[in-house]
Amino acid sequence: MSGMGLWSCWVGAVLAAEAIGIALAFGADQLSARLLGLATTLSDRLAEIGISVGVGAVEGVVLGSLQALVLRAALRRFQAGRWVVLTAAAGGLCWLLGMIPQILFQSVRAEAAALEPQLDILLAGATAMGLVLGVLIGLAQWLVLQRAVRRAWLWIPANALGWGIAMGWVFYGAHRIDAETPFATVVAVLAGCGALAGISVGAVTGGSLIWLRSRPRA
Repeated sequence: MSGMGLWSCWVGAVLAAEAIGIALAFGADQLSARLLGLATTLSDRLAEIGISVGVGAVEGVVLGSLQALVLRAALRRFQAGRWVVLTAAAGGLCWLLGMIPQILFQSVRAEAAALEPQLDILLAGATAMGLVLGVLIGLAQWLVLQRAVRRAWLWIPANALGWGIAMGWVFYGAHRIDAETPFATVVAVLAGCGALAGISVGAVTGGSLIWLRSRPRA
């Protein structure tokens, strides 16, 4: 597979995974709202955390599985099953870390919902969150990648950069909708921003993957 062919397949895989992930996140938000409303008890908050971790793990399985399809054809000594499991674990952990603050501080969350955050502050926070989540995902996947290629540690900053950009798109989309936005508009905005997020992660990490593939372990 040529470098451009690998990059295109990789971007497509990450794009598809991110589209599914956005759909899962939207569905989880709707499910939590219907079942729990504005969680006020400890059990409700724990249930909300459980839903989030489950969604994150499923999203990780989807992302890891689609990525593994590409990597199995690109790398020798690649452990697809381990890649999927570790990506799923990282996905669940990322969602857990993202949900705990707003659930534990529910009163602050309710007051903040009435405020309109400035877009630049929102995007800065989203980028910072993306950098952290990207490190976690990159670190989990590095455990597998290091067995197949040399200098696999570069996968970690590549993911941090890609996810830092991607989360900016995700939060921008969320900023553009509210409770009164028509459903069709919500779907269009989330789909568009989700696609841009997937392309961002795929493009950055795909470039890193091409470079790493040229340095296989003997």
